[in-house]
Amino acid sequence: MNILVVDPSAERRLLVFDALSWSMDTFNLVESENLEQARDCLSKHDFRVVIVGPNLPEDTLAALVFLRGKLPHSALLTCTKMSSHDREGPTRLLKCGADLVFDERMSRIQLSLTLRPYLGAPAGWQPGFVLTSKDSTNRGLSFWRMKGRFIAPKVQAVAWSTQSNAC
Repeated sequence: MNILVVDPSAERRLLVFDALSWSMDTFNLVESENLEQARDCLSKHDFRVVIVGPNLPEDTLAALVFLRGKLPHSALLTCTKMSSHDREGPTRLLKCGADLVFDERMSRIQLSLTLRPYLGAPAGWQPGFVLTSKDSTNRGLSFWRMKGRFIAPKVQAVAWSTQSNAC
């Protein structure tokens, strides 16, 4: 999955990389410091998620409008410093095409949990159902499957498959 981060701050770009590492095993993170570099990246890659930082050399609102026009089906996320003094700020960002506005002061774990719905299922994991179980209460539970392991997120239960898969 290709993910573009447009942010002049190397520290915030590193935070996004760390947050994605918590959620995904494989991803292609393309970093750009400004909208001009991002425009060059758009011609080379197809991005599923674009994260726009708050302090671009260009106007962030204009960058969101441009990126939404170029990537109408991609998730466009932006961060800003949430303030009680500017209650209309996040609304302006959403009206310019952002799908999500989040606080720039998030930790990497908070950011990972925020980004997870836009990333889809974790890499290598596939949805499925528990087919065999000694305990009848576990039949038909939804789970995420990876390399022979079954995890039911709603009940926080873990069951190992009978097939052995070498890691």
